[in-house]
Amino acid sequence: MWSKRINSLQYAIGTLFNFGFAIYAGLPKASSAWWLCFVVLSAVLNHYFTVLSLSSLVESRTENINAKNNFKLFWYLILKTLFLASGFICLMIYSPDKVPQGLIIYIFQLIIFGLSIKNIGKFFKKGPPT
Repeated sequence: MWSKRINSLQYAIGTLFNFGFAIYAGLPKASSAWWLCFVVLSAVLNHYFTVLSLSSLVESRTENINAKNNFKLFWYLILKTLFLASGFICLMIYSPDKVPQGLIIYIFQLIIFGLSIKNIGKFFKKGPPT
């Protein structure tokens, strides 16, 4: 489902740049660099489960709704929230002086995610379906 919706190469290149920025912003303290990289990793997992949950939601609305599909959606949303929260909670506990850099890194990762969505240009040219 990820490869149908997201340009994986573009997302990977952007994420590598974000990892580089996390290491640069965390140095000279290695533990700060590690926790900033953990924020990037948690954002990547958060985005992955976002795509899975939205795909599951669309699938459940277009087909017959059953309890198994609703449980999958609930599980994806729990994992998505868990990964996002764990990244920032660990950063706030173990490296509180790097929280602003962590927020910048997460915002960059959101921008990378938005730019990696396939067919987004067609959506903005035509507008939303009516």
